[in-house]
Amino acid sequence: MEHNEKTIGKAGLIDIPNEILNHLATFLTLQHISRLAQASRQYRAVFEEILYQRDARNERPEALLEAGFSGNLGTATKALAHLKGRSLPTLENGWNPLSLAVRIGHKALVKLLLDSDRIDIDINEVDSRSSTLLLHACSSEDPSMVELLLSVGGIDIHKTSSNGLEPLAVAAGAGNLEAVKLLASHDDARLDSKGRFSEPLWYAAGEGHEDVVKFLLDTCKSDAAACNAVGRTPLHRAAAFGKDAVVKLLLAADGVDANAHDGEGCSALHFAAQGGHMSAMKVLLDVGGAELDSKDRFWRTPLMYAAMAGSEDAIKLLLERGADPRAEDDRLNTATVIARGAGHYGVVGILLMAILEIDDKMKEKENEEVRKREDGEEKGKEEQMEDGEEKGKEKKMEGGGEN
Repeated sequence: MEHNEKTIGKAGLIDIPNEILNHLATFLTLQHISRLAQASRQYRAVFEEILYQRDARNERPEALLEAGFSGNLGTATKALAHLKGRSLPTLENGWNPLSLAVRIGHKALVKLLLDSDRIDIDINEVDSRSSTLLLHACSSEDPSMVELLLSVGGIDIHKTSSNGLEPLAVAAGAGNLEAVKLLASHDDARLDSKGRFSEPLWYAAGEGHEDVVKFLLDTCKSDAAACNAVGRTPLHRAAAFGKDAVVKLLLAADGVDANAHDGEGCSALHFAAQGGHMSAMKVLLDVGGAELDSKDRFWRTPLMYAAMAGSEDAIKLLLERGADPRAEDDRLNTATVIARGAGHYGVVGILLMAILEIDDKMKEKENEEVRKREDGEEKGKEEQMEDGEEKGKEKKMEGGGEN
């Protein structure tokens, strides 16, 4: 049964008995019911009661879920009256009223639900969205929600999502500095976990959150050179995403090496060149002293990575700084061959011109050496001739003296 929203209102339903309204509600969506409930007090009373009853039977949990969206405490209080000893109703996409309220930021509603004795809540439960309440809170920009959840007894600050993210790493990645401070204040905070995604500094570096990175380095003394499971450091990640300001911060930290290689042999410059991140490349070269022709485990250089990606600006910068366009990988491919295979013909042209310039300079250098050698030989002959003439004169003088 379909309804046109514009035709639903006071005029058509003003005298409909409650029994018919109850029957009508079974065919309506939450949006239609909410619109009808605004028509009169009678409709609101009838339809709200229908929603609360649905929550109690867990058929369509619109009332409490609507409260999760809106933060309406009155609606939530009435809905809770029908849920004694029940679990929170959940939508098909995994959201429940409490997780919605946490994510949206309805602090008063969160407190009401957590304090209620009418529903069963596991504060550390991982929902069908592979997240916990604390992880949802850390994803927002409001640190007060994190503070509220941390005040609840028994909360696990190390409970991870399915991809291994801990709350501290999520807060760091979201740039929620105050939440990071709250979580880091725990004595058992894991600041340097070796897990693939759980190292907060590594995660914050990739998102470019300078304030979080600075706090983790200066206050928490987080290890800036710590590697994840595949050998990558925060510097690798910051360079890969072109976060030049964070790259500069990390290069100033103890133990950070601009030429450190990950498990594949890639340096930070490989990642920056692949992404065409010019500012990050310049910081790595000028501040970090990054090696221009550093090789990964397949002997590929940053120039080859830029050629593969088709980044003409990165190619030009590396060539200007002295990168070798004739270097070969373990299959004897040069950057030119790699660029041609990827269809980056503009890059091919730049590399070929660079090779021609190098060849011209080499030929000029060889010619100069030949000229110097010829000049030297000519000078030697002249000196020999002059020496011979001088000796001849001396002999004549000696012969004349004897007579």
